[in-house]
Amino acid sequence: MGKAKITVTGTASKPPKKKDDGVIDLLIKVDMSPSVPKGLKSLGQSICLVHVGSKTWKKVEGIVKDDSFYIIQGELKACVSPKNVPYVEVVAFDISIKEDAVVKEQPKKAPKKEPEEKLKKETPKQVEPVKKEVQKQEVQPPKEQSNKSKQKKNKFNGRMTKFVEWYKPEEIIYISYHELILTEDEHLKAKELWLNGVFKAVNERKEIKSPMAVRPINGKYALVMGMKHFIVAKIFEMDNVPVVVRDMSYDEFLEKYTEK
Repeated sequence: MGKAKITVTGTASKPPKKKDDGVIDLLIKVDMSPSVPKGLKSLGQSICLVHVGSKTWKKVEGIVKDDSFYIIQGELKACVSPKNVPYVEVVAFDISIKEDAVVKEQPKKAPKKEPEEKLKKETPKQVEPVKKEVQKQEVQPPKEQSNKSKQKKNKFNGRMTKFVEWYKPEEIIYISYHELILTEDEHLKAKELWLNGVFKAVNERKEIKSPMAVRPINGKYALVMGMKHFIVAKIFEMDNVPVVVRDMSYDEFLEKYTEK
Protein backbone atom coordinates (compact mmCIF):
# COMPACT_ATOMS: atom_id res chain seq x y z
CA MET A 1 0.00 0.00 0.00
CA GLY A 2 1.36 3.44 -0.97
CA LYS A 3 1.49 6.65 1.06
CA ALA A 4 -0.20 9.92 0.05
CA LYS A 5 1.52 13.22 0.88
CA ILE A 6 -0.04 16.66 0.50
CA THR A 7 0.84 20.36 0.79
CA VAL A 8 -1.96 22.55 2.19
CA THR A 9 -1.78 26.35 1.97
CA GLY A 10 -4.29 28.92 3.19
CA THR A 11 -5.77 30.68 6.18
CA ALA A 12 -7.70 28.89 8.94
CA SER A 13 -11.51 29.17 8.90
CA LYS A 14 -11.56 29.00 12.72
CA PRO A 15 -9.01 29.79 15.46
CA PRO A 16 -6.58 26.91 16.22
CA LYS A 17 -8.11 24.40 18.66
CA LYS A 18 -5.85 22.69 21.21
CA LYS A 19 -7.04 19.26 22.37
CA ASP A 20 -6.35 17.51 25.68
CA ASP A 21 -3.47 15.49 24.20
CA GLY A 22 -1.70 18.69 23.05
CA VAL A 23 -2.55 18.26 19.35
CA ILE A 24 -3.60 21.44 17.54
CA ASP A 25 -6.50 21.22 15.03
CA LEU A 26 -6.72 23.66 12.10
CA LEU A 27 -9.73 23.86 9.75
CA ILE A 28 -8.67 25.18 6.34
CA LYS A 29 -10.84 25.61 3.23
CA VAL A 30 -8.83 25.27 0.02
CA ASP A 31 -9.71 25.77 -3.64
CA MET A 32 -8.59 23.41 -6.40
CA SER A 33 -6.90 25.06 -9.35
CA PRO A 34 -9.34 25.47 -12.28
CA SER A 35 -6.51 24.44 -14.63
CA VAL A 36 -6.84 20.67 -14.65
CA PRO A 37 -5.81 18.20 -17.37
CA LYS A 38 -8.17 17.95 -20.34
CA GLY A 39 -11.08 15.58 -19.72
CA LEU A 40 -10.98 15.95 -15.92
CA LYS A 41 -13.35 18.04 -13.82
CA SER A 42 -12.18 20.52 -11.18
CA LEU A 43 -13.43 19.43 -7.74
CA GLY A 44 -13.79 23.00 -6.49
CA GLN A 45 -13.46 23.87 -2.81
CA SER A 46 -12.35 21.27 -0.24
CA ILE A 47 -12.24 21.22 3.55
CA CYS A 48 -9.01 20.14 5.26
CA LEU A 49 -8.87 19.22 8.96
CA VAL A 50 -5.19 19.43 9.87
CA HIS A 51 -3.74 17.84 13.04
CA VAL A 52 -0.47 19.44 14.22
CA GLY A 53 1.63 17.86 16.97
CA SER A 54 2.78 20.01 19.90
CA LYS A 55 6.47 19.92 18.86
CA THR A 56 5.66 20.91 15.28
CA TRP A 57 3.29 23.68 16.46
CA LYS A 58 6.08 25.33 18.51
CA LYS A 59 7.72 26.39 15.21
CA VAL A 60 4.90 28.90 14.58
CA GLU A 61 3.18 29.30 17.96
CA GLY A 62 4.72 32.69 18.70
CA ILE A 63 3.77 34.30 15.36
CA VAL A 64 0.28 32.91 14.71
CA LYS A 65 -2.42 35.52 13.96
CA ASP A 66 -6.08 35.28 12.95
CA ASP A 67 -5.18 35.90 9.29
CA SER A 68 -1.96 33.83 9.22
CA PHE A 69 -1.30 32.07 5.90
CA TYR A 70 -0.20 28.51 6.65
CA ILE A 71 2.05 26.27 4.54
CA ILE A 72 1.60 22.70 5.77
CA GLN A 73 3.05 19.40 4.60
CA GLY A 74 1.66 16.09 5.78
CA GLU A 75 -0.09 12.83 5.04
CA LEU A 76 -3.79 12.69 4.23
CA LYS A 77 -6.89 10.53 4.58
CA ALA A 78 -10.28 11.00 2.86
CA CYS A 79 -13.31 11.26 5.17
CA VAL A 80 -17.05 12.04 5.04
CA SER A 81 -18.92 14.46 7.33
CA PRO A 82 -22.34 13.78 8.95
CA LYS A 83 -23.96 15.76 6.13
CA ASN A 84 -22.33 13.46 3.55
CA VAL A 85 -19.75 16.13 2.62
CA PRO A 86 -16.27 14.79 1.80
CA TYR A 87 -13.27 16.35 3.54
CA VAL A 88 -9.56 15.60 3.95
CA GLU A 89 -7.93 14.80 7.30
CA VAL A 90 -4.22 15.69 7.33
CA VAL A 91 -1.50 14.79 9.84
CA ALA A 92 1.16 17.53 9.59
CA PHE A 93 4.87 16.80 9.76
CA ASP A 94 5.96 20.37 8.89
CA ILE A 95 4.33 23.80 9.22
CA SER A 96 5.35 27.39 8.46
CA ILE A 97 3.68 30.78 8.06
CA LYS A 98 4.07 33.17 5.14
CA GLU A 99 3.45 36.50 6.83
CA ASP A 100 3.21 38.60 3.64
CA ALA A 101 0.51 36.40 2.06
CA VAL A 102 -2.63 37.64 3.78
CA VAL A 103 -5.88 36.91 2.01
CA LYS A 104 -8.11 39.97 2.13
CA GLU A 105 -11.80 39.82 1.41
CA GLN A 106 -12.84 42.20 -1.36
CA PRO A 107 -15.44 44.78 -0.25
CA LYS A 108 -18.90 44.12 -1.61
CA LYS A 109 -20.38 46.74 -3.91
CA ALA A 110 -23.60 48.34 -2.77
CA PRO A 111 -26.59 47.51 -4.99
CA LYS A 112 -27.33 50.13 -7.60
CA LYS A 113 -30.37 52.20 -6.67
CA GLU A 114 -32.92 53.13 -9.29
CA PRO A 115 -33.75 56.86 -9.53
CA GLU A 116 -36.86 57.81 -7.57
CA GLU A 117 -38.42 59.42 -10.65
CA LYS A 118 -38.26 56.11 -12.57
CA LEU A 119 -39.93 54.26 -9.70
CA LYS A 120 -42.76 56.80 -9.56
CA LYS A 121 -43.49 56.35 -13.26
CA GLU A 122 -44.20 52.61 -12.87
CA THR A 123 -47.92 51.88 -13.06
CA PRO A 124 -49.89 49.04 -11.39
CA LYS A 125 -50.17 47.41 -14.85
CA GLN A 126 -46.37 47.07 -14.99
CA VAL A 127 -46.15 45.53 -11.52
CA GLU A 128 -49.05 43.07 -11.85
CA PRO A 129 -47.38 40.62 -14.30
CA VAL A 130 -44.45 40.31 -11.92
CA LYS A 131 -46.75 39.25 -9.07
CA LYS A 132 -48.37 36.60 -11.24
CA GLU A 133 -45.00 35.23 -12.25
CA VAL A 134 -43.99 34.86 -8.60
CA GLN A 135 -47.17 32.94 -7.85
CA LYS A 136 -46.36 30.46 -10.60
CA GLN A 137 -43.00 29.73 -9.01
CA GLU A 138 -44.39 28.69 -5.62
CA VAL A 139 -42.62 25.61 -4.27
CA GLN A 140 -44.71 22.48 -4.55
CA PRO A 141 -44.79 20.10 -1.56
CA PRO A 142 -42.28 17.24 -1.95
CA LYS A 143 -43.66 14.03 -3.40
CA GLU A 144 -43.63 10.88 -1.34
CA GLN A 145 -40.36 9.02 -1.77
CA SER A 146 -40.61 6.06 -4.13
CA ASN A 147 -39.86 2.50 -2.99
CA LYS A 148 -36.88 2.43 -5.32
CA SER A 149 -35.21 5.43 -3.65
CA LYS A 150 -36.04 4.06 -0.18
CA GLN A 151 -34.19 0.87 -1.00
CA LYS A 152 -31.04 2.86 -1.71
CA LYS A 153 -30.77 3.71 1.99
CA ASN A 154 -30.19 0.03 2.69
CA LYS A 155 -27.39 -0.30 0.16
CA PHE A 156 -23.64 -0.14 0.77
CA ASN A 157 -21.64 0.02 -2.48
CA GLY A 158 -24.56 -1.50 -4.37
CA ARG A 159 -25.03 -4.49 -2.03
CA MET A 160 -28.12 -5.26 0.02
CA THR A 161 -26.81 -6.40 3.41
CA LYS A 162 -28.85 -8.36 5.95
CA PHE A 163 -26.65 -10.07 8.53
CA VAL A 164 -27.19 -13.17 10.60
CA GLU A 165 -26.16 -13.10 14.29
CA TRP A 166 -22.38 -12.67 14.08
CA TYR A 167 -21.21 -11.94 17.65
CA LYS A 168 -21.93 -12.62 21.31
CA PRO A 169 -22.17 -9.79 23.89
CA GLU A 170 -19.16 -11.10 25.83
CA GLU A 171 -16.98 -10.67 22.73
CA ILE A 172 -17.39 -6.88 22.70
CA ILE A 173 -14.35 -4.78 23.68
CA TYR A 174 -14.04 -0.97 23.81
CA ILE A 175 -11.30 1.02 22.06
CA SER A 176 -10.55 4.67 21.23
CA TYR A 177 -11.34 6.25 17.87
CA HIS A 178 -7.55 6.86 17.54
CA GLU A 179 -7.05 3.11 17.13
CA LEU A 180 -9.46 2.76 14.16
CA ILE A 181 -8.11 2.87 10.59
CA LEU A 182 -9.38 2.14 7.06
CA THR A 183 -7.55 -0.29 4.77
CA GLU A 184 -10.25 -1.97 2.67
CA ASP A 185 -10.87 -0.66 -0.88
CA GLU A 186 -14.62 -1.19 -0.36
CA HIS A 187 -14.58 1.42 2.43
CA LEU A 188 -12.19 3.89 0.78
CA LYS A 189 -14.26 3.93 -2.44
CA ALA A 190 -17.69 4.13 -0.79
CA LYS A 191 -19.97 6.49 -2.74
CA GLU A 192 -23.25 6.39 -0.75
CA LEU A 193 -23.53 6.60 3.02
CA TRP A 194 -26.78 7.64 4.71
CA LEU A 195 -25.63 8.94 8.11
CA ASN A 196 -28.63 10.99 9.29
CA GLY A 197 -30.22 8.26 11.44
CA VAL A 198 -26.95 6.98 12.93
CA PHE A 199 -25.62 10.48 13.59
CA LYS A 200 -28.83 11.59 15.35
CA ALA A 201 -29.01 8.45 17.51
CA VAL A 202 -25.37 8.65 18.62
CA ASN A 203 -25.64 12.39 19.26
CA GLU A 204 -28.63 11.80 21.57
CA ARG A 205 -27.24 8.77 23.44
CA LYS A 206 -23.58 9.83 23.40
CA GLU A 207 -22.67 6.22 22.68
CA ILE A 208 -22.59 3.61 19.92
CA LYS A 209 -24.68 0.55 20.78
CA SER A 210 -23.95 -1.83 17.90
CA PRO A 211 -20.31 -2.98 17.64
CA MET A 212 -18.15 -2.76 14.52
CA ALA A 213 -16.22 -5.72 13.17
CA VAL A 214 -12.45 -5.03 13.15
CA ARG A 215 -9.21 -6.91 12.70
CA PRO A 216 -5.86 -6.12 14.40
CA ILE A 217 -3.13 -4.64 12.19
CA ASN A 218 0.16 -2.96 13.23
CA GLY A 219 -1.04 -2.14 16.75
CA LYS A 220 -4.35 -0.67 15.55
CA TYR A 221 -7.70 -2.03 14.38
CA ALA A 222 -8.68 -2.00 10.68
CA LEU A 223 -12.41 -1.72 9.95
CA VAL A 224 -14.05 -4.85 8.53
CA MET A 225 -17.73 -3.89 8.79
CA GLY A 226 -19.55 -0.82 10.21
CA MET A 227 -18.53 2.18 8.06
CA LYS A 228 -21.28 4.47 9.39
CA HIS A 229 -20.30 3.91 13.04
CA PHE A 230 -16.61 4.33 12.07
CA ILE A 231 -17.30 7.83 10.66
CA VAL A 232 -19.51 8.86 13.60
CA ALA A 233 -16.89 7.63 16.11
CA LYS A 234 -14.24 9.78 14.37
CA ILE A 235 -16.50 12.85 14.22
CA PHE A 236 -17.44 12.68 17.93
CA GLU A 237 -13.86 11.62 18.91
CA MET A 238 -15.22 8.76 21.04
CA ASP A 239 -12.95 6.85 23.40
CA ASN A 240 -15.44 4.04 24.12
CA VAL A 241 -16.14 2.56 20.70
CA PRO A 242 -17.60 -1.00 20.86
CA VAL A 243 -15.90 -3.50 18.52
CA VAL A 244 -15.67 -7.25 17.98
CA VAL A 245 -12.42 -8.69 16.60
CA ARG A 246 -12.82 -10.80 13.48
CA ASP A 247 -9.63 -11.75 11.65
CA MET A 248 -11.10 -11.58 8.15
CA SER A 249 -11.53 -9.21 5.21
CA TYR A 250 -14.67 -7.29 4.25
CA ASP A 251 -15.55 -9.86 1.55
CA GLU A 252 -14.92 -12.78 3.89
CA PHE A 253 -17.19 -11.19 6.50
CA LEU A 254 -20.00 -10.77 3.95
CA GLU A 255 -19.60 -14.33 2.75
CA LYS A 256 -19.80 -15.76 6.26
CA TYR A 257 -22.39 -13.58 7.97
CA THR A 258 -24.72 -12.32 5.21
CA GLU A 259 -28.12 -14.00 5.16
CA LYS A 260 -28.32 -16.19 2.02
